Amino acid sequence: MENNNGYINRVKSGYAVTSACKGCGTCVDMCPTGAMNISRKPSYIDQEICAKCGACYEVCDHDAIVKIG
Repeated sequence: MENNNGYINRVKSGYAVTSACKGCGTCVDMCPTGAMNISRKPSYIDQEICAKCGACYEVCDHDAIVKIG
């Protein structure tokens, strides 16, 4: 699994997007806080507003979101 230029290594807990992301937007639609950002590559989760609810993880058909911690 590619680590998106060290981004995943900086996440202490919660969820992170891997390079497997296809930019489909399903996670964006499900995120209750708007923490998902797929407007640029690599896509990412804004950890400051992420509720760590796992909605993005549950709906990702590409297994591109991983649970950290």
